[in-house]
Amino acid sequence: IPSRQAAGGPVGGRMGSATEPKRCPTHFPVYECIFKGDVRRLSVLIRTQGIGQKDSHGNTSLHLAVMLGHKECAHLLLAHNAAVKVKNAQGWTTLAEAINYGDRKMITAILRK
Repeated sequence: IPSRQAAGGPVGGRMGSATEPKRCPTHFPVYECIFKGDVRRLSVLIRTQGIGQKDSHGNTSLHLAVMLGHKECAHLLLAHNAAVKVKNAQGWTTLAEAINYGDRKMITAILRK
């Protein structure tokens, strides 16, 4: 899997803007919870909101949780059967993101799905 730097951008290139609360997509409440790391609210929203939505970069809620390092959110999404094989606009799956960030526990959790 090519690194973000090899692909012509900084490592985690999308993350810089993703972490700014003012840019959080308000029409996706699940995304807002993930940006804030609000596991408690996320666990409530998962029951009524879709977790397979994609943002303008093609990232699912699980992509975001993995990229932002919000492990509790990611594990909660995995427990609710978040899709792990979906690719974003750059062709990255959540597994590829976890590998890129070097998170061995997340890699294992994704592989178990």
